[in-house]
Amino acid sequence: MTARLMSRGFTLIELLITLAILSMVMFSGTYAYQFISQNWERNKQSYQSALHEYQSSRLSYTALINTSPKLVRSGEDIGFYFLGRDNGFTAYSLTSVQDPESPAIYRLFQEPDTEHSGKLQLVYEEAVLNDIVLTHPDQTLNFNYRVVLQRDLSAISWSYYGWQNFAQRLEATSEFAPTGLERTWQGEHDGFSTREHPSIIRVNIDGFLMDIEVPDRGQDLTNQLTPYDT
Repeated sequence: MTARLMSRGFTLIELLITLAILSMVMFSGTYAYQFISQNWERNKQSYQSALHEYQSSRLSYTALINTSPKLVRSGEDIGFYFLGRDNGFTAYSLTSVQDPESPAIYRLFQEPDTEHSGKLQLVYEEAVLNDIVLTHPDQTLNFNYRVVLQRDLSAISWSYYGWQNFAQRLEATSEFAPTGLERTWQGEHDGFSTREHPSIIRVNIDGFLMDIEVPDRGQDLTNQLTPYDT
């Protein structure tokens, strides 16, 4: 018996089914590609945003740890450029975020979180002094740099450790100083009116304590004051 090989082409129904399957595969591939591309762009933007925030926070921290007392004058009065309140402080730093080779005046403060209702955010603002000489406590400065360091915070508190004023420092360091006279924590501190700069600035961020230690420049002030001034 001779086997007979039978050959035939595709039927119309088989062709339509094949085209339908191919269309679904192509549609699924296109959708998957668009989905992956969109997620990649979104994740890329999130990564870049997170990287920028990290770099800004790192540079801001460098400015904070380089906080230093700065003497300024107003007429015959002399004192330190520092103002600490219960919602933040303004200080002088040897290092600027915008120009690490230049000093700066910066403000670190709290304000309502713009993204989380009922929460707080920690903000850093800066005026670089690359072509400005700071001489006056009320000098007009251009705070043209701003970055939000942290968001979604429940509580922030501020305190300042040091002598209450320059007269207290002199009394405490004199030969006949009374016992028990020492530096204390204060809720607010004006470096110009008290002629004293805090030696530690403490920021309590949801229970995390960030202490900014400041070098003592009290002798710089003593050298510029006359006996009458003290």
